This record gives sequence, C-alpha cells and structure tokens, in this order.
Amino acid sequence: MTLKLDLYGKLQIAEFFVYCNIDDDAAPELMIRVSRAAFSVAKETGPGVYGDVVFQGIPLLTESSFSISVPWKQLFGGKYVVGVWAHSMDGGDRLPDGGELWFIPSECKVELAATPRGDGLLIVMPREFWDPLTRLWYWKRKTGIPTYMVAWESLQYGRDEAERIKYAIDFYYREHQVRYVMLVGDSEKLPVRYTLQAYEYGRFFPDDLLNRHWRWTDSQGRHEEVWNWCAGGPWVNEMAAFVPRFFASELYYADLYGPRGTFQTWDTNGNGYFGEAYRNNLNPEGIDLMPDVAVGRVPASTVQEVENYVTKVINYEANAASSTQFKKALIAVNVEERNWVECGAKLKESLLAKGFTFYYYEIPQDQSADQYVNNLSSWD
Repeated sequence: MTLKLDLYGKLQIAEFFVYCNIDDDAAPELMIRVSRAAFSVAKETGPGVYGDVVFQGIPLLTESSFSISVPWKQLFGGKYVVGVWAHSMDGGDRLPDGGELWFIPSECKVELAATPRGDGLLIVMPREFWDPLTRLWYWKRKTGIPTYMVAWESLQYGRDEAERIKYAIDFYYREHQVRYVMLVGDSEKLPVRYTLQAYEYGRFFPDDLLNRHWRWTDSQGRHEEVWNWCAGGPWVNEMAAFVPRFFASELYYADLYGPRGTFQTWDTNGNGYFGEAYRNNLNPEGIDLMPDVAVGRVPASTVQEVENYVTKVINYEANAASSTQFKKALIAVNVEERNWVECGAKLKESLLAKGFTFYYYEIPQDQSADQYVNNLSSWD
C-alpha cells in the first residue's frame, strides 16, 4: 500500500507520521514516523504534470501543492490520523506548538491506495561498467521490462556507500515499481554490506582484538604479547569465540522495509554494526529479514567480464525459448527433511503438467559430494 498526503502552503517539511486507533480511551499507536530521507515527493510542475523529486537531506521549500508517499506494508483496523512535522515559512498559525500537526488540516488531502504491482529492473553499477551495460538496458526494455540504470558513485544520500545504494533501491521501488535489482561488480567494484556475528551481546572487543599489538594475561598470570590477534598463542582458544566475525549479506539490499513500512537501516541501535547476531540474542535490532525486492550480483571485475556477461544473457534470452533444452529440468532433492521431498514432488508434478522433461534425483544422506556430482553429470 502507498499512503499519499497532499499539502498546500509554504512549508519546510522535516518528517511526517501516522497514528492509528485514535479514540478517547486509548493512547494512539505510532504506525509510521518517517524522516524526509525515506519518503519521496511529487511536486506540481504544471497542470496535470508532476515531476519526481527525491529528498537528499535538504529541506523542501514549497509554495504550491505537493504530495508525499510512503510504502505501507500492513493495514490495521481502526481510525487513522496523519500528521506532518513541519515549519511554517509564511508566518501562519496553521502549525501550532512548534510546527507539529496532530490532525489533518482542511487544506490537506490524504489518499490510501494500493501500490502498483511492478516488474521493473534496476541495474546498479560502477561508472566504468556503464557503456557495456547500456546494451543490456536496451535489450531489457525491448523485451518489455522497464529498466533503469544507476552508477553508485553518483548517489548522495546515506551514511556510507552501501546505504546510499539501498536508499536508491528504495526510491526506485516506490516511484518506478522496481522489483528486481541487479548489482554489477564484485566487492572491490560495488560496495558490500557486512553483518556482525559475535559471541554474546555486548561482550566483544573489536577495537582491542583488531589492534596491531595484543597483550594477554591468562588465568595463571602468564603474560604474552603477540603481533596480531590471529598470530596464535595460548589465549586463542579462550578468546576466539569473542572475536567478531563479519559476513557479506545481499539481503541487506533486498530488505527495504519493516512490517509497518519504515525503512530498514539494519542498524536500529545506531552503533555502526549492521544485522547483529549473538548467541544470546539472534536479532537485537528487530530486523524482519523479509526481502522486498529480488537482488542478485554479477561478480564482474573488468569491463570485458561485463561485456561477456551481457552477450551471454542476450543470447540466452533471444534463443532459449526455441531450444529443446528450454523444456528440460533438473530436480535434485535432499531427503534429509520430509518437507524438502514433498516440495520436490510438487515441483515435479507442476513441470510435468507444463510439458517438461526432467531428471528427478533424491540425494541419499550417505552419498559423498563426488558421487552426487557424478550422478548429475551423467544426465544429458
């Protein structure tokens, strides 16, 4: 769902919020509170003509009507109240108490509408890959897929490079119904978000453990000093569990919003660590971990690799439908879990009904990796 709020007047908008279940006996429940960085503005540029404007951390000054829209994942029963945290620029008294609007004034119009179901594709890449990917952009649009390209170095809003990319995905999701994101570039070409895993919440010491020198006194009073924490020593077995570990996660780019539509930074507590997970607290930041867009990465490092990839994609999409291989499928099922076997059986029935020929293979639990690969390789 998308919530749209039309305002009139000369205002400097800071943020807006939505409350629900408003009555005389219960306190309002905060549904959405969104800073200007997380919503978009459609500003009137002429009769019936609207142009997209993205907030880049600069307050918007408006003298005409404009609308604000925010993605809304869930709707709840009850009465809703929409407000805006704004500063009046014309000296009017429409914004009492420092500028907070608790109820919609007569000059505001609110619309709650279904967000259009989209199939757009966003390609994010470094500038050096722009030219070879233009060919893919033309091809995708020719096949009927709305496609957009962004060089990540040109993005401005966000605390760091990865967050700027995520805000760009957020914008194209809301304004252009993008549901598929192609990240082009290996980790040295296009930023990766690293998540943190540590032993216990609040009991890891990255500043100490990652210093060039580490001094350690064990339980018997023996003192040691090593060049680096990974250089070894008798303390390693005792302290290794407390060493923080970082893992790359593309889900960071896919999980845009929480269950109530708020933008997910993956750093709710603001400590600079993203997607934290601990033995005694697997999800301290309350991330919903549900993807809103499908994200994939092409791990290319050179222009030639991108050229090769684009050529292969276009050749496949242009010729696959007429190929005999297009109607052949491989289904490999791990028998360790019954629901996996049931899922494989349903997939087999579905493909059979659509005229596919397939190789259905259930993987025994005692089968080695080499045996598994050999069995699959024998099927043509």
